[in-house]
Amino acid sequence: MSVQLSKELNHTTTTSLHGSLRLSRVNSNRVQDFPLLQSSTQEVLFELPNRVMSMGSSSLCFDMEVPAQGAVGSSAVLHKLGLNMIESVALYSQGGTFLADLRNFSEYHRAVALALTSHEKLTTNEASRGDVDPATAREVDQGFNVFKSSSVQSTSINDPVADPTDDRTGVRLSVTNSDQAQHAIVSGDAPVIEPQYIQAIDPTQPRTMSMCIPFTEFYHSILGDHKDIYFGQNLQLRIRFNGYRACGYTTANANATPDATSAVLTNAPIIKNPRVYLALETDDNVVAQVVAKTSTSGNMFTVPFVWAYQTSTPQGSNQTNTSQKLNRSMGARLLNVYSAQYNADESQKYSTDIDNSDANFRKVTEYQTFIDSKQLQEFIPRASDNEIYMIHRPLLDGSVLGLSSNVYNYNNVIIDSFRSGKTKDWLSTDNNVDGLSLDVERVWAMQRKHGTQGSRNYSFYVTQRECQILPTGQIVMV
Repeated sequence: MSVQLSKELNHTTTTSLHGSLRLSRVNSNRVQDFPLLQSSTQEVLFELPNRVMSMGSSSLCFDMEVPAQGAVGSSAVLHKLGLNMIESVALYSQGGTFLADLRNFSEYHRAVALALTSHEKLTTNEASRGDVDPATAREVDQGFNVFKSSSVQSTSINDPVADPTDDRTGVRLSVTNSDQAQHAIVSGDAPVIEPQYIQAIDPTQPRTMSMCIPFTEFYHSILGDHKDIYFGQNLQLRIRFNGYRACGYTTANANATPDATSAVLTNAPIIKNPRVYLALETDDNVVAQVVAKTSTSGNMFTVPFVWAYQTSTPQGSNQTNTSQKLNRSMGARLLNVYSAQYNADESQKYSTDIDNSDANFRKVTEYQTFIDSKQLQEFIPRASDNEIYMIHRPLLDGSVLGLSSNVYNYNNVIIDSFRSGKTKDWLSTDNNVDGLSLDVERVWAMQRKHGTQGSRNYSFYVTQRECQILPTGQIVMV
């Protein structure tokens, strides 16, 4: 049976909401609060009702209570940049068809968020979506922002006891000989505008982070799509939480800088009241139109889809070659590729964060990427000459990652684009037909030279797929 694209409805992504959307609360299958485990995942399921909905206008919310972590004179630090507490996000049908499958999500979000966010959002929206004071987070309508400006430079890390209103960062990733690029205090630097990486909290007191994450932060997925969709069945949304070693660390010193005493959080954070606020269409005429169209002739639309792959480089090696076959089973077109390198020792997550910093040019000293054996750079860019940042700069123009070479090197990611536009505009054009055809099999490859410290290597391939909703209620992704 053929499925036609609706001509009556706007099937492109929009950035504004209309007045007939109303939020409905969807509770999870976890009826009680639960502590995070140190290293393994915890799963939460939401059943999204069979209603006409706008995914991109919806959000995932929960509170994360961090118990007291230590005594006076010690420090407790929470990671602020990215969504480190989330390991994966998946949306699937009753028949098991995945509409979105964001794996290695903490690494993915950390790699792409700065490139996809305009610097206007960094400088104009000061409200963190994960403020440790729930009242502050809520009074500014949740903020929905993973960044905070540090345009006012602090000479030392803020003291949450002496001045709980002081949220100046004053911290940046520092470089150590072991290449575990840890968070530490910046001294002597000029004022900077940069994402907030960490936040020190009083280790003697419990604190609550009020998290409200818009579905649009589940980047390059159907979850960020604002159009009205009727799926003809209930859907399952699965959120897997990371082990809490990814959430922060403690240290015996009072200035919160990682050192030999740094360790995983002493007491496990507790996830409370996980819920989804689902944006439902309430205009009766629109609902009737969407339901009738899907129920009689079906519906079909283009959606982005992310494929995640991980490899490891052993210690002692100074070159890594990666390749990936891409074909029609993964989608109709290839939009772009993100490649990011992280510290090899995952056991050190608590003090190094989900760390893709390459400020000392050891994770990538030079690289080349290829599509079907054709080199994608005119020359081999070298990090020591700042060439990697320079060849990315036009693509990153207007984004947080493009603010400066410092910001780029502290949050290093290599991007190959096969689509139009700059990274800050990509989310609004994910549904537009674009990219490199996968009707014939493609091979993407990278040759990377680096230091001998070893690394975890992630490649994220963004493709376009067709989501078909049949009149029978069956959902097919092609």
